[in-house]
Amino acid sequence: MSAVCGELPRAGETVLIGPSAGPHFAHSYWFRVSAVRPSGESGWVYLDGIDPLTDDSIERSLFVRIEGLVIRR
Repeated sequence: MSAVCGELPRAGETVLIGPSAGPHFAHSYWFRVSAVRPSGESGWVYLDGIDPLTDDSIERSLFVRIEGLVIRR
């Protein structure tokens, strides 16, 4: 398994979300992506998905900086 930085994730991939992905993330955690949606801000997108490490199956939408993402591939 490898890690890719600064690329758009695909549905089904797991990404590391943390401070480099946006100032509103104080701690890093893994997030499983179900969809990627464009935003009006250059270099930023919305990621829909869930936290795979919890029992919580509620889907969330995160506003993230593409360059700050680390994708597990």
